[in-house]
Amino acid sequence: MKLKSILKTSVASAALLAVAVPVTSTSAVAGVKNGNDNALTISGHINRSIVYIDDGTNEELMHVDGGTANSRMRFIVSGSLTDSLSIGGTYEMNMANSNDLANMDLSEGTNAIFDREDAGGDSAFAVRQANISFAHKAAGSLTIGQSTEPDNNGVSAWGGNNIGTGGLSHSGDTEFIDNTAPGTETAITAAGQFGMFDGGRTDGIKYSLPGGLPFSGNLMLEQGGNLNWGLNWAGELAGIGVKASGAMTLSSATSTTVESTQHVGIALNHPSGLGLTVRYGWEETKAAQAFDGEGQMIAVSYQTKDMSALGTTHMRVMYGQNEDMGQAGDEASRYGIHVVQKMPAGTSIHIGFEEAEYERTGNKNYDDVSSFMAGAMINF
Repeated sequence: MKLKSILKTSVASAALLAVAVPVTSTSAVAGVKNGNDNALTISGHINRSIVYIDDGTNEELMHVDGGTANSRMRFIVSGSLTDSLSIGGTYEMNMANSNDLANMDLSEGTNAIFDREDAGGDSAFAVRQANISFAHKAAGSLTIGQSTEPDNNGVSAWGGNNIGTGGLSHSGDTEFIDNTAPGTETAITAAGQFGMFDGGRTDGIKYSLPGGLPFSGNLMLEQGGNLNWGLNWAGELAGIGVKASGAMTLSSATSTTVESTQHVGIALNHPSGLGLTVRYGWEETKAAQAFDGEGQMIAVSYQTKDMSALGTTHMRVMYGQNEDMGQAGDEASRYGIHVVQKMPAGTSIHIGFEEAEYERTGNKNYDDVSSFMAGAMINF
């Protein structure tokens, strides 16, 4: 990373943090009652960041919308049908934004700089969730529509927001560039080489176990015929908080190459503030692909209220590795350093550095991709 770029990024980050700290808006959840006696809760967050990216050939400073948690708004409806049966609905959407982090790309066309600040962003809202659920106190709940998949249940000891555990958090569509041909796009995105084989959101019918059990679980028949399930457990052992997760998706119905994906994980939180997260994910493929991808990550975190009177400070270092994600013999590794400072009024500031490297059989000439991000998020 060039000294000029580091200085430029540091100045921009310092200015951003100086602006973010005095935020004094009231953090609250808006509740509304209507004529049908249903409660309506409105919540969400606004997230802005400055990101510097260097792919070894190009570098750029960009203003974007968030890290792994882009700006969003949700409407949650809740009502009662009987003493033991309730109904609910969720409509959540990503906000239209000026610059979309996920689409950042330094190598468009013949290696021209692609500046997202000038390129514009999303012009419409994108639906994240749109569902209705029926919940029984003893029998559990049934949800229809677009909702969170059961395998989107990975655990983490990290208490900070906006930075994920499954892959790169702020590299967008930036590609690994072959330094023997820096003017040629590779179509090998840095973020695309990492992951824990967990899920997101989709349409389907989902059953959730009732509360009061020693564990939680969800089973979903997804649109297209995939079957997805996940289990979570949380408790305390010898004074240490423990969270564990496992999930599997049978994806043969919609994929010509993958039979199933699965992942497991454990997170430990010590009373001192130290935390440890370990995760592993893998896929089982069909003959059409003939190689199985896998990934693992480990993160050590620390949280304390002694560093700032504003709120809890969260710090983390992490390392991850994936193999055979795009073809047999692929290998990619990443490390990250992240800090999040929680503050009053539902506000937090975040800063992080990540670097990723990649090689494949017969080619070890890909330059590393590094990124630095600083920003703020306000919840409402």
